Amino acid sequence: MVDGKLTRASILLFGKNPQKYFIQAYIKIGKFVSEADVVSTDEIEGNLFEQVERTMDILQTKYLMRLSKFEGIRRRDVLEYPEDALREAIINAVIHRDYLGTSAIQIRVYDDKLVIMNEGKLPPEVPVEKLKEEHVSKPRNPLLARTFYFAGLIEAWGRGTIKIVESCKRNGLPEPDFIEEHGVMKVIFYKDIYNEEYLKKLGLKDRQIRAVMYIKENGKITNKEYQDITGIKKRQATEDLKYLEKLGILERVGTTGRGVYYVLKRHERGKRSNNGAQNGHWTIKYFCEKPRSDIRELLKQIEEKHEIHSEIITNTPWDEQKDREIYEKYFKPRSKTLKERVGKPITKLRSKKARHYFVSIPGTIGIFRDDRLKYWEFATDEGIKLLREILVKGEEEIKGILKERDEKRR
Repeated sequence: MVDGKLTRASILLFGKNPQKYFIQAYIKIGKFVSEADVVSTDEIEGNLFEQVERTMDILQTKYLMRLSKFEGIRRRDVLEYPEDALREAIINAVIHRDYLGTSAIQIRVYDDKLVIMNEGKLPPEVPVEKLKEEHVSKPRNPLLARTFYFAGLIEAWGRGTIKIVESCKRNGLPEPDFIEEHGVMKVIFYKDIYNEEYLKKLGLKDRQIRAVMYIKENGKITNKEYQDITGIKKRQATEDLKYLEKLGILERVGTTGRGVYYVLKRHERGKRSNNGAQNGHWTIKYFCEKPRSDIRELLKQIEEKHEIHSEIITNTPWDEQKDREIYEKYFKPRSKTLKERVGKPITKLRSKKARHYFVSIPGTIGIFRDDRLKYWEFATDEGIKLLREILVKGEEEIKGILKERDEKRR
Protein backbone atom coordinates (compact mmCIF):
# COMPACT_ATOMS: atom_id res chain seq x y z
CA MET A 1 0.00 0.00 0.00
CA VAL A 2 1.08 3.60 -0.61
CA ASP A 3 -0.46 6.41 1.48
CA GLY A 4 -3.13 4.00 2.66
CA LYS A 5 -4.14 3.04 -0.87
CA LEU A 6 -3.74 -0.24 -2.68
CA THR A 7 -1.16 -0.23 -5.45
CA ARG A 8 -1.92 -1.51 -8.95
CA ALA A 9 0.51 -4.36 -8.29
CA SER A 10 -1.34 -5.52 -5.16
CA ILE A 11 -4.66 -5.60 -7.04
CA LEU A 12 -3.16 -7.56 -9.92
CA LEU A 13 -1.35 -9.99 -7.61
CA PHE A 14 -3.93 -10.59 -4.89
CA GLY A 15 -7.24 -9.03 -5.94
CA LYS A 16 -10.35 -11.18 -6.20
CA ASN A 17 -11.36 -9.54 -9.47
CA PRO A 18 -8.49 -7.48 -10.93
CA GLN A 19 -10.32 -7.24 -14.27
CA LYS A 20 -12.79 -4.85 -12.62
CA TYR A 21 -9.99 -2.26 -12.60
CA PHE A 22 -7.77 -3.58 -15.42
CA ILE A 23 -10.11 -5.01 -18.06
CA GLN A 24 -7.19 -5.99 -20.31
CA ALA A 25 -5.37 -7.93 -17.56
CA TYR A 26 -6.21 -11.46 -18.71
CA ILE A 27 -4.77 -14.21 -20.92
CA LYS A 28 -6.40 -15.34 -24.14
CA ILE A 29 -5.66 -18.78 -25.65
CA GLY A 30 -6.61 -19.77 -29.19
CA LYS A 31 -6.20 -22.88 -31.33
CA PHE A 32 -5.31 -21.75 -34.89
CA VAL A 33 -5.52 -24.01 -37.93
CA SER A 34 -4.37 -21.03 -40.04
CA GLU A 35 -3.65 -17.37 -39.39
CA ALA A 36 -7.31 -16.55 -40.06
CA ASP A 37 -9.08 -19.67 -38.75
CA VAL A 38 -9.53 -20.14 -34.99
CA VAL A 39 -11.33 -23.29 -33.86
CA SER A 40 -11.22 -22.90 -30.08
CA THR A 41 -10.63 -20.06 -27.57
CA ASP A 42 -10.40 -19.59 -23.81
CA GLU A 43 -10.02 -16.48 -21.65
CA ILE A 44 -8.32 -16.79 -18.27
CA GLU A 45 -9.02 -14.19 -15.61
CA GLY A 46 -8.27 -13.85 -11.90
CA ASN A 47 -5.15 -12.57 -10.16
CA LEU A 48 -1.78 -13.11 -11.82
CA PHE A 49 -0.88 -16.23 -9.84
CA GLU A 50 -4.24 -17.78 -10.75
CA GLN A 51 -3.81 -16.83 -14.39
CA VAL A 52 -0.46 -18.59 -14.65
CA GLU A 53 -1.73 -21.81 -13.04
CA ARG A 54 -5.03 -21.90 -14.95
CA THR A 55 -3.29 -21.16 -18.23
CA MET A 56 -0.86 -24.04 -17.72
CA ASP A 57 -3.73 -26.33 -16.75
CA ILE A 58 -5.89 -25.45 -19.78
CA LEU A 59 -2.95 -25.73 -22.18
CA GLN A 60 -2.15 -29.22 -20.88
CA THR A 61 -5.71 -30.54 -20.76
CA LYS A 62 -7.25 -28.94 -23.85
CA TYR A 63 -4.70 -27.55 -26.30
CA LEU A 64 -1.57 -29.67 -26.06
CA MET A 65 -0.98 -33.39 -26.13
CA ARG A 66 0.89 -35.27 -23.44
CA LEU A 67 2.93 -38.19 -24.71
CA SER A 68 3.94 -41.07 -22.44
CA LYS A 69 7.28 -42.44 -23.60
CA PHE A 70 8.98 -45.52 -22.26
CA GLU A 71 12.72 -45.46 -21.64
CA GLY A 72 13.60 -48.98 -20.65
CA ILE A 73 11.31 -49.84 -17.76
CA ARG A 74 10.60 -46.21 -16.94
CA ARG A 75 7.64 -44.25 -18.25
CA ARG A 76 8.00 -40.51 -18.74
CA ASP A 77 5.12 -38.16 -19.55
CA VAL A 78 6.26 -35.49 -21.98
CA LEU A 79 4.27 -32.46 -23.08
CA GLU A 80 4.62 -31.33 -26.69
CA TYR A 81 6.59 -28.33 -25.41
CA PRO A 82 8.69 -28.41 -22.21
CA GLU A 83 6.51 -27.48 -19.23
CA ASP A 84 9.23 -25.52 -17.46
CA ALA A 85 9.93 -23.45 -20.60
CA LEU A 86 6.23 -22.73 -21.16
CA ARG A 87 5.69 -21.72 -17.54
CA GLU A 88 8.76 -19.45 -17.61
CA ALA A 89 7.56 -17.76 -20.82
CA ILE A 90 4.03 -17.24 -19.46
CA ILE A 91 5.37 -15.77 -16.21
CA ASN A 92 7.67 -13.48 -18.20
CA ALA A 93 4.70 -12.25 -20.23
CA VAL A 94 2.70 -11.60 -17.06
CA ILE A 95 5.54 -9.76 -15.31
CA HIS A 96 6.87 -7.72 -18.21
CA ARG A 97 3.68 -6.75 -20.03
CA ASP A 98 2.47 -3.15 -20.22
CA TYR A 99 -0.66 -3.01 -18.06
CA LEU A 100 -1.57 0.39 -19.46
CA GLY A 101 -1.93 -1.20 -22.88
CA THR A 102 -5.21 -2.31 -24.41
CA SER A 103 -4.51 -5.93 -25.35
CA ALA A 104 -4.59 -9.14 -23.36
CA ILE A 105 -1.69 -11.58 -23.37
CA GLN A 106 -2.25 -13.94 -26.29
CA ILE A 107 -1.21 -17.56 -26.64
CA ARG A 108 -1.69 -18.90 -30.16
CA VAL A 109 -1.44 -22.66 -30.60
CA TYR A 110 -0.74 -23.87 -34.14
CA ASP A 111 -0.08 -27.37 -35.45
CA ASP A 112 3.68 -26.78 -35.58
CA LYS A 113 4.34 -23.91 -33.17
CA LEU A 114 3.10 -22.01 -30.12
CA VAL A 115 3.30 -18.20 -29.86
CA ILE A 116 3.07 -16.12 -26.66
CA MET A 117 2.51 -12.38 -27.20
CA ASN A 118 2.33 -9.45 -24.80
CA GLU A 119 2.33 -5.69 -25.10
CA GLY A 120 5.47 -4.02 -23.77
CA LYS A 121 8.82 -3.02 -25.21
CA LEU A 122 12.11 -4.32 -23.86
CA PRO A 123 14.24 -1.82 -21.91
CA PRO A 124 17.05 -0.18 -23.95
CA GLU A 125 19.65 -1.98 -21.82
CA VAL A 126 18.35 -5.38 -22.99
CA PRO A 127 17.94 -5.52 -26.79
CA VAL A 128 16.11 -8.57 -28.10
CA GLU A 129 19.29 -10.14 -29.52
CA LYS A 130 20.72 -10.31 -25.98
CA LEU A 131 17.91 -12.47 -24.60
CA LYS A 132 19.76 -15.68 -25.47
CA GLU A 133 22.93 -14.42 -23.74
CA GLU A 134 23.76 -13.30 -20.21
CA HIS A 135 22.05 -9.99 -19.47
CA VAL A 136 20.96 -7.91 -16.51
CA SER A 137 17.50 -8.25 -15.03
CA LYS A 138 15.45 -5.11 -15.86
CA PRO A 139 11.78 -5.90 -15.16
CA ARG A 140 9.16 -3.46 -16.45
CA ASN A 141 7.10 -4.03 -13.30
CA PRO A 142 9.54 -4.41 -10.37
CA LEU A 143 6.86 -5.06 -7.72
CA LEU A 144 5.38 -7.89 -9.76
CA ALA A 145 8.79 -9.39 -10.42
CA ARG A 146 9.84 -9.13 -6.79
CA THR A 147 6.65 -10.83 -5.58
CA PHE A 148 7.03 -13.69 -8.05
CA TYR A 149 10.66 -14.00 -6.92
CA PHE A 150 9.69 -14.29 -3.25
CA ALA A 151 7.05 -16.85 -4.26
CA GLY A 152 9.90 -18.95 -5.68
CA LEU A 153 8.57 -18.81 -9.24
CA ILE A 154 11.44 -16.92 -10.88
CA GLU A 155 15.09 -16.03 -10.34
CA ALA A 156 16.42 -12.49 -10.10
CA TRP A 157 19.39 -12.90 -12.43
CA GLY A 158 17.92 -12.26 -15.85
CA ARG A 159 18.31 -15.94 -16.78
CA GLY A 160 14.65 -16.67 -17.60
CA THR A 161 15.00 -16.50 -21.38
CA ILE A 162 18.27 -18.45 -21.28
CA LYS A 163 16.54 -21.21 -19.29
CA ILE A 164 13.76 -21.33 -21.90
CA VAL A 165 16.33 -21.85 -24.67
CA GLU A 166 18.25 -24.48 -22.68
CA SER A 167 15.06 -26.40 -21.87
CA CYS A 168 14.00 -26.57 -25.54
CA LYS A 169 17.44 -27.75 -26.66
CA ARG A 170 17.59 -30.30 -23.85
CA ASN A 171 14.27 -31.73 -25.04
CA GLY A 172 15.35 -32.01 -28.66
CA LEU A 173 13.43 -28.99 -29.92
CA PRO A 174 14.71 -25.99 -31.91
CA GLU A 175 15.66 -22.83 -30.06
CA PRO A 176 12.62 -20.58 -29.65
CA ASP A 177 12.56 -17.15 -31.28
CA PHE A 178 12.29 -13.91 -29.32
CA ILE A 179 10.87 -11.12 -31.47
CA GLU A 180 10.03 -7.52 -30.62
CA GLU A 181 8.00 -5.52 -33.12
CA HIS A 182 5.49 -2.67 -32.93
CA GLY A 183 5.66 -2.61 -29.14
CA VAL A 184 4.78 -6.31 -28.83
CA MET A 185 7.02 -9.03 -27.47
CA LYS A 186 6.71 -12.54 -28.93
CA VAL A 187 8.13 -15.90 -27.90
CA ILE A 188 7.75 -18.58 -30.57
CA PHE A 189 8.16 -22.25 -29.64
CA TYR A 190 8.60 -24.79 -32.45
CA LYS A 191 7.30 -28.35 -32.15
CA ASP A 192 10.05 -29.89 -34.27
CA ILE A 193 12.90 -28.91 -36.57
CA TYR A 194 10.83 -29.59 -39.67
CA ASN A 195 9.31 -26.13 -40.06
CA GLU A 196 10.08 -23.48 -42.66
CA GLU A 197 11.36 -20.87 -40.19
CA TYR A 198 13.96 -23.21 -38.72
CA LEU A 199 15.01 -24.66 -42.07
CA LYS A 200 15.54 -21.17 -43.49
CA LYS A 201 17.88 -20.43 -40.59
CA LEU A 202 19.98 -23.39 -41.71
CA GLY A 203 20.41 -21.71 -45.08
CA LEU A 204 18.39 -24.25 -47.07
CA LYS A 205 17.17 -23.30 -50.51
CA ASP A 206 13.44 -23.05 -51.17
CA ARG A 207 13.44 -26.29 -53.18
CA GLN A 208 15.19 -28.14 -50.35
CA ILE A 209 12.62 -26.86 -47.87
CA ARG A 210 9.92 -28.00 -50.29
CA ALA A 211 11.39 -31.52 -50.18
CA VAL A 212 11.22 -31.58 -46.37
CA MET A 213 7.63 -30.32 -46.39
CA TYR A 214 6.74 -32.95 -49.01
CA ILE A 215 8.09 -35.74 -46.80
CA LYS A 216 6.29 -34.32 -43.80
CA GLU A 217 3.04 -34.54 -45.76
CA ASN A 218 3.62 -37.81 -47.61
CA GLY A 219 6.00 -39.77 -45.38
CA LYS A 220 8.87 -40.18 -47.88
CA ILE A 221 10.35 -38.89 -51.12
CA THR A 222 12.28 -40.50 -53.97
CA ASN A 223 14.82 -38.86 -56.24
CA LYS A 224 12.26 -38.90 -59.07
CA GLU A 225 9.56 -37.31 -56.91
CA TYR A 226 12.00 -34.58 -55.86
CA GLN A 227 12.78 -33.88 -59.51
CA ASP A 228 9.06 -33.70 -60.33
CA ILE A 229 8.12 -31.21 -57.60
CA THR A 230 11.12 -28.91 -58.18
CA GLY A 231 11.86 -29.25 -61.89
CA ILE A 232 15.58 -29.89 -61.35
CA LYS A 233 17.77 -32.50 -63.03
CA LYS A 234 18.63 -35.88 -61.50
CA ARG A 235 22.24 -34.93 -60.68
CA GLN A 236 21.19 -31.82 -58.75
CA ALA A 237 18.43 -33.77 -57.00
CA THR A 238 20.96 -36.39 -55.89
CA GLU A 239 23.32 -33.71 -54.55
CA ASP A 240 20.48 -31.96 -52.68
CA LEU A 241 19.23 -35.14 -51.04
CA LYS A 242 22.75 -36.15 -50.01
CA TYR A 243 23.28 -32.67 -48.52
CA LEU A 244 20.03 -32.91 -46.52
CA GLU A 245 21.14 -36.34 -45.31
CA LYS A 246 24.53 -34.92 -44.28
CA LEU A 247 22.80 -32.18 -42.27
CA GLY A 248 20.92 -34.86 -40.34
CA ILE A 249 17.53 -33.76 -41.68
CA LEU A 250 16.84 -36.74 -43.93
CA GLU A 251 17.60 -40.41 -43.61
CA ARG A 252 18.17 -42.68 -46.59
CA VAL A 253 16.31 -45.98 -46.76
CA GLY A 254 17.65 -48.64 -49.15
CA THR A 255 20.99 -48.98 -50.89
CA THR A 256 20.74 -48.57 -54.67
CA GLY A 257 18.19 -48.47 -57.45
CA ARG A 258 14.56 -47.48 -57.56
CA GLY A 259 13.90 -48.79 -54.07
CA VAL A 260 15.85 -45.94 -52.47
CA TYR A 261 13.83 -43.22 -50.76
CA TYR A 262 14.32 -40.64 -48.02
CA VAL A 263 12.43 -40.07 -44.77
CA LEU A 264 12.75 -37.47 -42.04
CA LYS A 265 15.45 -38.37 -39.57
CA ARG A 266 13.81 -38.84 -36.22
CA HIS A 267 14.96 -36.43 -33.48
CA GLU A 268 12.94 -37.93 -30.66
CA ARG A 269 12.91 -36.59 -27.16
CA GLY A 270 12.93 -40.12 -25.77
CA LYS A 271 14.61 -43.37 -26.65
CA ARG A 272 14.16 -44.64 -30.18
CA SER A 273 14.79 -47.93 -31.87
CA ASN A 274 17.79 -48.32 -34.12
CA ASN A 275 16.36 -51.51 -35.62
CA GLY A 276 14.38 -51.85 -38.80
CA ALA A 277 16.08 -49.08 -40.78
CA GLN A 278 15.47 -51.07 -43.93
CA ASN A 279 11.75 -51.43 -43.24
CA GLY A 280 11.13 -48.00 -41.72
CA HIS A 281 10.56 -46.94 -38.11
CA TRP A 282 7.51 -48.46 -36.43
CA THR A 283 5.66 -46.68 -33.64
CA ILE A 284 2.60 -47.68 -31.62
CA LYS A 285 0.34 -44.83 -30.52
CA TYR A 286 -2.34 -45.40 -27.90
CA PHE A 287 -5.06 -42.71 -27.88
CA CYS A 288 -7.25 -42.72 -24.78
CA GLU A 289 -8.99 -40.72 -22.09
CA LYS A 290 -7.23 -42.66 -19.34
CA PRO A 291 -4.66 -45.37 -20.09
CA ARG A 292 -5.65 -48.96 -19.30
CA SER A 293 -3.08 -50.62 -17.06
CA ASP A 294 -2.98 -53.82 -19.15
CA ILE A 295 -2.34 -51.91 -22.38
CA ARG A 296 0.29 -49.76 -20.71
CA GLU A 297 2.04 -52.90 -19.46
CA LEU A 298 1.97 -54.49 -22.93
CA LEU A 299 3.48 -51.35 -24.49
CA LYS A 300 6.22 -51.38 -21.86
CA GLN A 301 7.00 -55.04 -22.55
CA ILE A 302 7.11 -54.43 -26.32
CA GLU A 303 9.49 -51.50 -25.75
CA GLU A 304 11.76 -53.56 -23.51
CA LYS A 305 11.81 -56.69 -25.69
CA HIS A 306 11.85 -55.22 -29.20
CA GLU A 307 12.69 -51.50 -28.73
CA ILE A 308 9.54 -50.54 -30.63
CA HIS A 309 8.76 -46.99 -29.57
CA SER A 310 5.31 -46.27 -28.12
CA GLU A 311 3.36 -43.15 -27.17
CA ILE A 312 0.30 -42.76 -24.98
CA ILE A 313 -1.70 -39.72 -26.05
CA THR A 314 -4.34 -38.83 -23.48
CA ASN A 315 -7.45 -36.67 -23.71
CA THR A 316 -8.16 -36.07 -20.01
CA PRO A 317 -10.73 -34.86 -19.12
CA TRP A 318 -12.37 -35.94 -22.36
CA ASP A 319 -12.87 -33.04 -24.75
CA GLU A 320 -14.67 -33.52 -28.06
CA GLN A 321 -12.70 -30.78 -29.79
CA LYS A 322 -9.41 -32.43 -28.87
CA ASP A 323 -10.67 -35.78 -30.20
CA ARG A 324 -11.52 -34.02 -33.44
CA GLU A 325 -8.03 -32.55 -33.63
CA ILE A 326 -6.48 -36.00 -33.05
CA TYR A 327 -8.71 -37.46 -35.78
CA GLU A 328 -7.82 -34.68 -38.24
CA LYS A 329 -4.10 -34.97 -37.52
CA TYR A 330 -3.52 -38.72 -37.38
CA PHE A 331 -6.43 -40.50 -39.08
CA LYS A 332 -8.15 -38.36 -41.70
CA PRO A 333 -5.04 -37.84 -43.93
CA ARG A 334 -4.84 -41.63 -44.33
CA SER A 335 -8.56 -42.27 -44.95
CA LYS A 336 -8.19 -42.94 -48.69
CA THR A 337 -5.24 -45.29 -48.25
CA LEU A 338 -6.95 -47.21 -45.49
CA LYS A 339 -9.98 -47.89 -47.67
CA GLU A 340 -7.88 -50.86 -48.75
CA ARG A 341 -9.08 -52.37 -45.45
CA VAL A 342 -5.83 -52.30 -43.53
CA GLY A 343 -7.60 -52.13 -40.20
CA LYS A 344 -11.19 -50.95 -39.71
CA PRO A 345 -12.48 -48.21 -42.03
CA ILE A 346 -11.69 -44.74 -40.73
CA THR A 347 -15.41 -43.89 -40.81
CA LYS A 348 -15.86 -46.12 -37.74
CA LEU A 349 -14.10 -43.39 -35.75
CA ARG A 350 -16.76 -40.76 -36.26
CA SER A 351 -20.51 -40.38 -36.24
CA LYS A 352 -21.69 -37.81 -38.77
CA LYS A 353 -25.17 -37.82 -37.29
CA ALA A 354 -24.05 -37.28 -33.69
CA ARG A 355 -20.94 -35.31 -34.76
CA HIS A 356 -18.91 -37.28 -32.25
CA TYR A 357 -15.44 -38.73 -32.61
CA PHE A 358 -14.56 -42.08 -31.05
CA VAL A 359 -10.80 -41.81 -30.75
CA SER A 360 -10.13 -41.52 -27.01
CA ILE A 361 -13.30 -43.36 -25.92
CA PRO A 362 -13.15 -46.38 -25.90
CA GLY A 363 -9.57 -45.69 -27.06
CA THR A 364 -7.67 -46.61 -30.21
CA ILE A 365 -4.33 -48.25 -30.97
CA GLY A 366 -2.56 -47.05 -34.11
CA ILE A 367 0.40 -48.71 -35.83
CA PHE A 368 2.57 -46.12 -37.58
CA ARG A 369 5.47 -46.53 -39.96
CA ASP A 370 7.64 -43.43 -40.41
CA ASP A 371 4.82 -41.48 -38.73
CA ARG A 372 2.23 -42.69 -41.26
CA LEU A 373 -0.78 -44.64 -39.99
CA LYS A 374 -0.76 -48.20 -41.32
CA TYR A 375 -3.33 -49.96 -39.15
CA TRP A 376 -5.59 -49.29 -36.19
CA GLU A 377 -7.85 -51.11 -33.76
CA PHE A 378 -10.12 -50.02 -30.94
CA ALA A 379 -8.42 -50.48 -27.56
CA THR A 380 -10.67 -53.42 -26.72
CA ASP A 381 -10.01 -57.17 -26.83
CA GLU A 382 -9.03 -56.93 -30.52
CA GLY A 383 -6.49 -54.20 -29.80
CA ILE A 384 -4.98 -56.16 -26.90
CA LYS A 385 -4.74 -59.26 -29.11
CA LEU A 386 -2.86 -57.21 -31.72
CA LEU A 387 -0.36 -55.96 -29.11
CA ARG A 388 0.21 -59.48 -27.81
CA GLU A 389 1.01 -60.68 -31.34
CA ILE A 390 3.54 -57.87 -31.73
CA LEU A 391 5.05 -58.75 -28.34
CA VAL A 392 5.57 -62.35 -29.47
CA LYS A 393 6.77 -61.73 -33.03
CA GLY A 394 8.56 -58.37 -32.85
CA GLU A 395 9.09 -55.49 -35.26
CA GLU A 396 10.21 -57.58 -38.22
CA GLU A 397 6.90 -59.40 -38.20
CA ILE A 398 4.62 -56.35 -37.97
CA LYS A 399 4.01 -56.20 -41.70
CA GLY A 400 3.22 -59.92 -41.70
CA ILE A 401 0.87 -59.52 -38.75
CA LEU A 402 -1.00 -56.69 -40.46
CA LYS A 403 -1.21 -58.57 -43.75
CA GLU A 404 -2.51 -61.70 -42.00
CA ARG A 405 -5.14 -59.77 -40.04
CA ASP A 406 -6.20 -57.90 -43.18
CA GLU A 407 -6.68 -61.18 -45.10
CA LYS A 408 -8.88 -62.50 -42.32
CA ARG A 409 -11.17 -59.47 -42.70
CA ARG A 410 -11.67 -59.98 -46.45
